[in-house]
Amino acid sequence: MDIPKFTNVCSESRRELLPGEVFFSVLTKKNNSFQRLDYAAENWKEPEHCFAWWKTIVPQAVQKPDKPLPNNVLLVLFDNLRLQQNTPEEQPDMLYVLTLLLVRRRLLHFENEYQDDSGQKFITVRNTKDNSVFDIPAAAPDTDTLDEIQRQLTELLHPNE
Repeated sequence: MDIPKFTNVCSESRRELLPGEVFFSVLTKKNNSFQRLDYAAENWKEPEHCFAWWKTIVPQAVQKPDKPLPNNVLLVLFDNLRLQQNTPEEQPDMLYVLTLLLVRRRLLHFENEYQDDSGQKFITVRNTKDNSVFDIPAAAPDTDTLDEIQRQLTELLHPNE
């Protein structure tokens, strides 16, 4: 049994039914198939002959999520941040967070965590494509810094927002 889908248009007035608006649907049977008619609340009259009718609400528009940034772009950003280590514009917190994101996406594989003689913690990750290995400072940011890193990464990854 095929039931036609909602069309977002009132069958009586021909105006668009808006998200959050109450409307009524009527199902009739004609020539062994179902016909669906949708009515804005102000145009609703209970039908005399129908197979079924119901009252509902136009769903809110669902915003499609942004497409994730391509993996190769994230890897280029990773390389750029990694190569900036020990420079004045060094961003170890952002590099660490991006590294964890790349591990989550399985572009990098977590190998090891260690501490050098000075007490600095590092994580060792391996690129899953070419097996290159990187030691990344484990610069776990505090909450405020993490919020700022998230904002910066969002700007980098989604510049039009």
